[in-house]
Amino acid sequence: HRAAPLAEAVKHALKIASTTTGADSSCNVRSEELMLAQSRHQFIVQSFGSHLDVRNQKTYMLTEACLGGDLASYLRAMRERAIPMTERFGRSLVACVVSALGYLHSQQIMYRDLKPENLVVDPRGALKLVDFGLAKSSRNGPSYTLCGTAEYLAPEMIMLQGHGREVDWWALGVLAYELFHERTPFVSVEVGGTDGKAAAALAACVPPPRRADREPTARY
Repeated sequence: HRAAPLAEAVKHALKIASTTTGADSSCNVRSEELMLAQSRHQFIVQSFGSHLDVRNQKTYMLTEACLGGDLASYLRAMRERAIPMTERFGRSLVACVVSALGYLHSQQIMYRDLKPENLVVDPRGALKLVDFGLAKSSRNGPSYTLCGTAEYLAPEMIMLQGHGREVDWWALGVLAYELFHERTPFVSVEVGGTDGKAAAALAACVPPPRRADREPTARY
């Protein structure tokens, strides 16, 4: 077998996930591994296999490397250079995500963690979904788990009313708004005496003052 020229060599990324924090963590890692391996779509990062290291309690997942960075970094660089987001470019980015989510939903999978940090840029300039740590099958009906990033959570998820694949379209709407307005429409609200869930619920109802950068998001 003749080795491919360096210019044609496929670049890979190795993700190392620890399974030492308990049974739930192990199940999440295994679920991410299986869902990513079963997903075959041009706008979802490709998986080339995984290995469970029982002795060291780690899982190694080999995926394609998208060296263009994540969308969050890309948008930050555009703001720093005062480069406006054009409607045509923004629509092309959203189209990539719509296609990827549509595919996952056709496979009865809800992604549940859509945000710029989980979208990477491939050599063509297209976006690809990465990090399936919160993805879940929707075949067994609604889920009642509060998870994800507060600014992108759908109301039914925050209120623990049971949610399905529709929460991904809500998050897509938030993402599309952010592309053109340089902020999300709903951000975390600090309220004295309330816990994170209450703050997230308020964030979904009260539009914040306009600003260019959001605070670091909380994960639930």
